[in-house]
Amino acid sequence: MELRVIDELQMDAVMEAAVRAALQACFPRDREHYGRTRDWHGSAPAWTVVLQEGEAVVAHVGVVDRRIRVGGQPLRVFGPQGVCVRPEHRGKRLVDKVLSAAVDEARRREIQWGMLFCQQATMRIYARTGWQEVDRTRITRIDADGAEGPLPEGSMPMVRCAGDGQFPLGPIHLAGNDW
Repeated sequence: MELRVIDELQMDAVMEAAVRAALQACFPRDREHYGRTRDWHGSAPAWTVVLQEGEAVVAHVGVVDRRIRVGGQPLRVFGPQGVCVRPEHRGKRLVDKVLSAAVDEARRREIQWGMLFCQQATMRIYARTGWQEVDRTRITRIDADGAEGPLPEGSMPMVRCAGDGQFPLGPIHLAGNDW
């Protein structure tokens, strides 16, 4: 298997199709959405990490580069989205490889902090790769209608440092929707 980090400016049509096919296989309820776009809640990835077997994408993470506010101060964060491993390859910790490469790329791009949103059932996967839960009541987002409010039920926020340190304290404003 080949691990690749692809800047979105270098994403070609063949790889785009392979990534979307993997997303559709991993998220069948969102098949129609991923047939049109890889963006989630209007957030497009800045780079993508894939693990390929031949032409097929086996594992994937798209990574957004966002500015949020924490304690009223701006903070640049990277945010994994569309994290997936094809069903026939699960249980091999391949997600650890793509997440690790995403963190390494964030560090290379001088982005110290990561933030993601997942379901309760997948929190342990992220925790084993260094992500830590954040109190969801600290977070405000702007939904698709432009209204400020809390995260939707079931959306569990987690953070991670790509270097040294601890995530800043204070209320978190996503300055947009989650990703």
